[in-house]
Amino acid sequence: FNELQENGLLNLHLDKPKDITIEFKILNKNFKAYKILNDTMRALGYRYFFTKSMNISEKQELLWKIVFKAEYMLDPVVLLRELRLNNCKTIEVINKDTNHWYYEIDFNNSILYNSVKIEKNEKVKFNKPLRAFFLDVENGKKLQIISRKLNNWFPHIVFFDKNLKVLNIVKKNRIYHGLNIKIPAGTKYIKITDMYNLINIKRGLTVIVR
Repeated sequence: FNELQENGLLNLHLDKPKDITIEFKILNKNFKAYKILNDTMRALGYRYFFTKSMNISEKQELLWKIVFKAEYMLDPVVLLRELRLNNCKTIEVINKDTNHWYYEIDFNNSILYNSVKIEKNEKVKFNKPLRAFFLDVENGKKLQIISRKLNNWFPHIVFFDKNLKVLNIVKKNRIYHGLNIKIPAGTKYIKITDMYNLINIKRGLTVIVR
């Protein structure tokens, strides 16, 4: 694909806006794979796509077909580059038609590259969030969160395992200036946000994993 693109042989322009179909065959059926693909599509500017079908094969593979309208095809070079950032392995890519592509992807060793790795006893200061904070932790037992002055933080914290299966959800319906909470066994990722609006934590948060 890179060679085709560099030599101007990868024509992605359509003569008019058309429905684009993208099929994903996900070899490792889990929530993390679905999130990575969603985040990747949105990062590439494709926010308005809808699911045409979603099925589980006999081999427990997730078959996901999405459709969106555009004047340009999704650039496979850029898509695969983004997926590599998440340590995803592309098995096969097929151009089924002018506006129909198929991707088979292995997410077995995938990571969330936009998460923030936090070591034990490390203090990390987060500034004004554009989206929920996503942490990557290892063997943590306790989570300490300090809200900055003048914030009005209504805690909403979600703990996930390595495949983004939810282990625990913590929601608090009053303002907190700090919180200490036990990290469930098997936690790999932690999402920290506000129950109502990110503007409530616009001055940022400080996080310590112990």
